[in-house]
Amino acid sequence: VAHDLLAIGTVELHLLADARLTAFWPDGARLHEVRGSGDERRQLQTLAAECDLCLLIAPEFDDLLLRRCQWVTDAGGRLNSPDAALIALAANKTQLANHLSTAGIPVPRSASLLGNIPVPPGFPFPAVLKPVAGAGSLDVRLIDAVGELEKLRTAPTVWRLEAFHRGIAVSVAVLCGPNQTLVLPPGQQLLSDDGRFAYLGSAWPLANGHCERAIRLATQVVTALPSTQGYVGIDLVLGDAEDGCDDVVIEVNPRLTTSYVGLRQFAETNLAEAMLLVAKGQPATVAWRKQSLRYQVEAT
Repeated sequence: VAHDLLAIGTVELHLLADARLTAFWPDGARLHEVRGSGDERRQLQTLAAECDLCLLIAPEFDDLLLRRCQWVTDAGGRLNSPDAALIALAANKTQLANHLSTAGIPVPRSASLLGNIPVPPGFPFPAVLKPVAGAGSLDVRLIDAVGELEKLRTAPTVWRLEAFHRGIAVSVAVLCGPNQTLVLPPGQQLLSDDGRFAYLGSAWPLANGHCERAIRLATQVVTALPSTQGYVGIDLVLGDAEDGCDDVVIEVNPRLTTSYVGLRQFAETNLAEAMLLVAKGQPATVAWRKQSLRYQVEAT
């Protein structure tokens, strides 16, 4: 992202850099070393007040992303990433699913589990267990039978149990702004097959029919969400039915996602520049390569 922003040529880029890490930032970026949480807040708020736009990338669990969003807005900064309303909604997976379902958007059947709350009778298995407030594949696992839940529910965590939907896991990135919602090409998510759904990379493009279904469903999701700005990631599962009747929305990421790494290579033009234009309310387009792209990452 930093490389792409600097490549625009008219951007003065300031970055908060963890002082404990070996420097890996591109030449041309202005680094501000952070030494502790209090120093992070002070520097972020100082920069947010001085800069034209602030791009936040952080996990949404434990209010990490929401808190930093509030720091920026409290300092009078302008975000080029989703605001507090969307972050608060998307960070709670049950709240988000209820919101989407009310809007008529398909989501998996689910149950909230805390402590000894029993699984509703007749709940379908296999099912996916995940924290209500999580990010990525953290603590997500496939459960084949209700008996497997007992040893996993000892921690004081609010869990979400979702019916497992077979199909193609798809991610759709959307650039949001005051005058334009730009849906980027949907990509297939490559996930581990060990029941933990670890992210292993993505592949573009989808087959035409799948692409159209993914764009249609992602557009419905964005329309149902609070209006916002910046990069939003939407995770879907496309089922076997060609008419899309068994497609479902899994979650919404109120931040820039790892898919950006592949999308920037799939794009012939600068993706970060398009993100800035959309945020500023100016028309933006992205040209895409004709050949397919597949990239992989190592699971940890």
